[in-house]
Amino acid sequence: MKNINNLRIGFSHLDPRWGSFFWSIVGHCAEQEAALLGITLFRIYASDAAEQIAGLKHLLEKQQIDALMMAPLDIRDPELIAFVAQTVEAGIPVVTLDSKIDGPIASTIGTDDVKGQELAAEYICQRLKGKGKIVYLVGDLGMQAAQLRREGVQRVLQRYPDIELVFEAEGRFRRDTGAQLTREALAAHPDIQAVIAGNDHMAFGAIDAIEESGRTGTILVSGYDALPEALLMIQAGQLTASVGRATRDMVRQSFALTIKAQQGITVPPLVLADVNLVTPENLQTAAFDSLSLLPGVLHNLSEGNEALRLILQTTAEVSQIASSGLDPEALIQKSIDLIYDRFRLYFSGLQIYLLDETSGRLEFASAAGKGKEAKPGRSIDLNHLTSPIARAAYTRKEVIVTRGPRVTDVIRHRETGVSSKSEMAIPLKVGDKLLGVLSATSEEKNRFNHDVLQVMTSLADQISVAIQNARLLAEQRRLTDELRALDRLKSQFLANMSHELRTPLNSILNFTEFVASGTFGTVNTRQADALTKVVNSGEHLLSLVNDILDLTKIESGMMELFIEDVDLNELMEDVLSVAQGLLLSKPVEFVVDVQTRLPHLPVDRRRVRQILFNLLSNAIKFTAEGSITVRAGVEADELLFAISDTGPGIAAEDQSLIFEPFRQSKHGLQQNSGTGLGLPICRHLAQAHHGRLWLESRVGIGSTFFVTLPLPVEQQSEEFINSSEEEN
Repeated sequence: MKNINNLRIGFSHLDPRWGSFFWSIVGHCAEQEAALLGITLFRIYASDAAEQIAGLKHLLEKQQIDALMMAPLDIRDPELIAFVAQTVEAGIPVVTLDSKIDGPIASTIGTDDVKGQELAAEYICQRLKGKGKIVYLVGDLGMQAAQLRREGVQRVLQRYPDIELVFEAEGRFRRDTGAQLTREALAAHPDIQAVIAGNDHMAFGAIDAIEESGRTGTILVSGYDALPEALLMIQAGQLTASVGRATRDMVRQSFALTIKAQQGITVPPLVLADVNLVTPENLQTAAFDSLSLLPGVLHNLSEGNEALRLILQTTAEVSQIASSGLDPEALIQKSIDLIYDRFRLYFSGLQIYLLDETSGRLEFASAAGKGKEAKPGRSIDLNHLTSPIARAAYTRKEVIVTRGPRVTDVIRHRETGVSSKSEMAIPLKVGDKLLGVLSATSEEKNRFNHDVLQVMTSLADQISVAIQNARLLAEQRRLTDELRALDRLKSQFLANMSHELRTPLNSILNFTEFVASGTFGTVNTRQADALTKVVNSGEHLLSLVNDILDLTKIESGMMELFIEDVDLNELMEDVLSVAQGLLLSKPVEFVVDVQTRLPHLPVDRRRVRQILFNLLSNAIKFTAEGSITVRAGVEADELLFAISDTGPGIAAEDQSLIFEPFRQSKHGLQQNSGTGLGLPICRHLAQAHHGRLWLESRVGIGSTFFVTLPLPVEQQSEEFINSSEEEN
């Protein structure tokens, strides 16, 4: 058995230059895993089955290979099937990735492609509300992944009889193929509502074709692989969803299977890694996972892919800027500086103009390179269509000017003060909403072509989303500040009003009690009864005012506790004696189970009494018969109070509601009792003491409210010893 550190493994897969960035990610993860395990890895790229066979034969002739990992480029190719069989017969185990090929291979590691495409198709069908016409771009059926994904779509369509598959076509997993097939589908069925693509690159091509047809934003498009560019398109609203694969886990498992197979250990014939659907709702988490692989992947791209590396790196960094929380002005300047720094060979200058919807003019916002030194405050009339910038904004389409109107071939901008020999203007928009224009200029004639435009359009989309997010965040902060200010004013007003009400109300109660007691002369029975009702109503109103004052203090952060050393036995006797008086006219048994020696605690005496009395009065109010039990004692490192009743109980859906201000349970509303402030205030007061308040309740059986207050650290061990002695 060969030591793992000396293993030499060949790895053959699709050439990333043929549009499959997914295999760049796989290759990067494979190199990381090989380095971690101390394995020598030989990577072979191929564009088709014949090239894959030739590359692997060359590798086996030149190197001593112990095992082979490969992604078959055509599982139907008889020569590839025969080559794999010969390799295994020669004593070299083969593990395939992504597709299973006929023959004596050790194992296949892939993803659950049926489930993956099923997730995407299900999401699309739900977005269409179960009715509509869709297109399916299958991909290359020479790859098993395409066959399995097709099965996933077919399963979903069986569940949605009103979803009509009007066009299905096979083709290479490439952007240009996706575009061509979508053009054909649109020509035959101009009323299609969704495109499900076999992979992200085909989805990108579908989006290109849809944009050409002028139906941007009206057709849903899903992809597969959740590539970084796909995530950015989901964020920009161009792509509806994409299926993500656990690439890193798939690669790790492929190495584990290959090592075991090389050592003669039997391995499972098929292992499937999980998949997930990336949508706008879960984009943030998926984007973090995917973009975390970018630095290493970009580093591993060949020099021939330098442009792709630069584009992806810049796109990823602009995306990071977009989520940085900067204000719109700083975000725009940072983004444009980054783009100019990366692509200065293409441009002499970059400028961003933002639309002022009030004036209908494009106002200068930021610049990098040539034009940055020009004076601020300049603007362009949206209707001045001789300006490429205004024309791009007016038409909502990209504009390229490659020749100036004069013999000198110089494009001059009277409004911007910038002259150039080539100019490109790209509208900044989110959906149908125009935000502004990104303008690029060059000192070279015919500098901008379709490829440059495509790159800059992708970056412009990122900038648009970044601007929109920054504006929404700024608006949210402004509204939050305003709401906080209004809340403070409300609390201050209520507090002032409560004070203004309490003073005369106390006077009314005092004078009424004086009159009722005969202090100012004799009163008859009817007069005394009326005065007693006045006092009772006044005390109820005073309780309401006190509750409102407490709540406003809590909400405004003005609630202060008067902490002192309190004898809890004395406090409990006071609360219990008042409660017993309230129960005299009710057939309710009052059970008291209080620990003999409750500790002294540093608390606010009045507020703790308020908590306990409120809970007890609620129990008395809602218990017509049966019993009320009050328990109190030390448990672990806290003092626990429990007040149980045999009242109607509180339904599960109401148990969180009753702790919200002015909200009551159904029974509370039926009895028209209270204001719904008592319990919220009690919970806040318990929390202010670093304690807790909660309940347990069952409808028809009763409720128990629990309150805890923490013991000081120096008392915790002492109370534990005392309680232990009492038990002994």
